[in-house]
Amino acid sequence: MNIDRVLSTLLIEGCVVLPDLIIGPELKGLQDAFERRAKDLGKRHFNWEEISLVPEFVQYIAHPKLMAVVDAFTKHLGFDAVFANSPGARESYDPNSKYEPANLRHGPLGWHDDVMGMKTPNADILQTGLSSLLYLDETFADNGAYCSAVGSHHLAHATPDKKPILAKPAFVLDNCELRPNPVKPGSVILYRAHHWHGVVPPRQQRRLVLQTFSTRQHYPLQVGHTQLSAETLKMIAPERMKYITSYAK
Repeated sequence: MNIDRVLSTLLIEGCVVLPDLIIGPELKGLQDAFERRAKDLGKRHFNWEEISLVPEFVQYIAHPKLMAVVDAFTKHLGFDAVFANSPGARESYDPNSKYEPANLRHGPLGWHDDVMGMKTPNADILQTGLSSLLYLDETFADNGAYCSAVGSHHLAHATPDKKPILAKPAFVLDNCELRPNPVKPGSVILYRAHHWHGVVPPRQQRRLVLQTFSTRQHYPLQVGHTQLSAETLKMIAPERMKYITSYAK
C-alpha cells in the first residue's frame, strides 16, 4: 500500500478504498463470529454492547493495517490518532429493491453527511474525524456498493462559534462526481466527516463492521465516544493501547 497516494486521495476526494486489509483466517474469524452472534441474538444488527466481549470484534479495534492510514492522516494535520467509536456491526439486505444502477443521482441511495445525525457537533473535531467500514461480503456497483460524492467534504463550513454548516444536498449531488466503490470481503472504506455518501440497495448479504477515529487533541470536544470496559481492554494488544482513551473522570 502506497501510504502517500492513499493519504492524498483521502485528503482530496474525502474517501479511499483499502483493499484486502483483513484476509485469510482473520477475515474468516470475523465472518464466523458475526454468524454466531446472529444466531445467539436472533438478529443481524448489533450495537457495540452486543459484541464488546467477542474477541474477533474487539481485536479489530485500532487494527495496525488500518491505523497506518489513520496515523498518516492525523499526523499530516499535526495531531495524534485515537479510537473514538464503534457503532457495532450490521447486515443490510433489501431483496425487493427496484433500483436501476445507472441512476446514482435519483436512485434510492439515501445520500447523506454523517454529521446530520450528530447532536451538537463541534466543527473543529469534524475536520480530523474519520469513519471506517470493514466489509465482510463482496459488493458490486449495482448491488450493495458504498457510493461517494467525490470531494464533497470541502463544501461544508462553520460559523464563528464552531457550529457546522452542511452543504445543500442538491448542490452536492448536482456538482460532485457520484462514484460507486465496489469491494471484496476484507476491504475497508475510510472516509472523512462531511463526506457525502449513499448505498446502492443491497440484494444480497452485506455485513459491515464500523469504527470511527478522532485525534487525542480533539477527542474531548465531542461526547458519545465508545467507552471500553475493563473486560474489553484485556483483549486489546498492548501495542494498540496508545490509541485508546476515555473521558476525564
